[in-house]
Amino acid sequence: MATDEDDLYRLLYNDVPAWTLCFLNDGVGKPLFLSKWQCEFVELEKRAKFIWTLCSRKVGKSTVLGVKSAHDVCGPDIERIAIFAPTHSQDFVYENVRKFLKSSPYLFENFIANDNADRIDAKNGSVINNRSVSQNTGGASVRGEFATKVLVDEIQSIEKSILNQIIQPIVADAYSDKTVYYIGTPNNMTNPDLEADWERHKARSKTNLDYAYFVVDCWRGIEEGCINAQYIRDQQEDLPRPDFQMEYEAKFPDTSQRFYTMQMLEDCVDTKYHFLDGPRPGYTYIMAVDWAKYLNNTQIVVGEVDLRNLHLSYCEWYMFNPKERKVDYEEQVDKVLELFWKFNVSWICPDSTSTQDAIIELLKNGTENHDGIPLPRFYGYDRDKNTDAQNLGYKATLQKNDEMHRNHRQQLVKGRISIPNQRPRERRFYERWVDEHHNLHVKNVSGSQHIRLVEGPGHDKDLAVTCAMLSLFLKERDKKPALMDIVGW
Repeated sequence: MATDEDDLYRLLYNDVPAWTLCFLNDGVGKPLFLSKWQCEFVELEKRAKFIWTLCSRKVGKSTVLGVKSAHDVCGPDIERIAIFAPTHSQDFVYENVRKFLKSSPYLFENFIANDNADRIDAKNGSVINNRSVSQNTGGASVRGEFATKVLVDEIQSIEKSILNQIIQPIVADAYSDKTVYYIGTPNNMTNPDLEADWERHKARSKTNLDYAYFVVDCWRGIEEGCINAQYIRDQQEDLPRPDFQMEYEAKFPDTSQRFYTMQMLEDCVDTKYHFLDGPRPGYTYIMAVDWAKYLNNTQIVVGEVDLRNLHLSYCEWYMFNPKERKVDYEEQVDKVLELFWKFNVSWICPDSTSTQDAIIELLKNGTENHDGIPLPRFYGYDRDKNTDAQNLGYKATLQKNDEMHRNHRQQLVKGRISIPNQRPRERRFYERWVDEHHNLHVKNVSGSQHIRLVEGPGHDKDLAVTCAMLSLFLKERDKKPALMDIVGW
């Protein structure tokens, strides 16, 4: 039995679920009850220092991290807590901390000295820092941070280099006990090594008690009242199976059967190569363009080809995003012609499906700023037949798309394609390239032997299509004599 108010607080503080129920509410006046999985989660710190949790969406991970941080800053020990999120717009955990503390006049008046969007100071000297990790600056804004507790939310959206070079060194010193929480949803697009790191962490937990892991899927969330069962059933019907596994079953799916496997894509990385400012002697330059339709993007990719071994390296990339700014086709054509003549491109494959014939005419005739493209440099040109504009470029059909993607995959498997990923612009290209390729799902077409590749919800495919068109050059060269000059076939 408590002897006074301070003793009562101490007893409640030592029982996180009871403390939460007594002092916090959900921001609209309802008492905050932790679910069973959340109660188990907050107990992990008593036995482990490195805790990694994979959660279903909407199961309450931001809530439990917010409760844990609010609890720790209102305790007897001086804590310095750093909460990391990919961007400030994703600082849900920190905002939950602020909401929970403000929901309790007792806690706010007795423990909190200062509270703003970036930092919370407690009267005993404890601190909570809100830290976003800017991908554009490589996390430079948080380099040198120190903390006794590190919480990394949405870990799947943080690059491996930032985790290794910025966040993990925070816990390297031995001057104080530290606890690290990683929490997020399985997805290895930003960090392709995430699944391997997760498996390594699980393996360490079997021999080292400082490591612990925790998994909360949607089915447990439903059982404990955290998530709506009908919503999950709808998502299960609407999402491709791999996406549902990641988003709601909190597990990495088997992607070995994807049309473009992750291993296939990762094997293309060339860490020494980068985008070029212009052509280099001894190489041939090619280009592919996929024009924007509706709300997708116009993608322009230039490739550098070493004809000695028929190897293609992506050397320049430009994208028009109509969601950011509407750009008429004349301006887009002008950009294509600028890059065409900058690299003295020998072969170009523009998308000419549907209403794109008028654009082919613009490419042929040129603009005020740039000359047009000679006919023999177009994909589809046949000197013997004196090909006209209607047959230039790539015209998609079910069969041709099937053959194009199969060829592209074959070139990837042969090791004929390299992609840079080290500099910021190259990294953005690489991440989009991997995401679009890996999230193309095979869809069988009734009554046809051909397949259709369909992008998953929330994903694009225009860059993957552009690069598949670029690979048609390699297919053509396989059929040509090795010493044949490119221009003037």
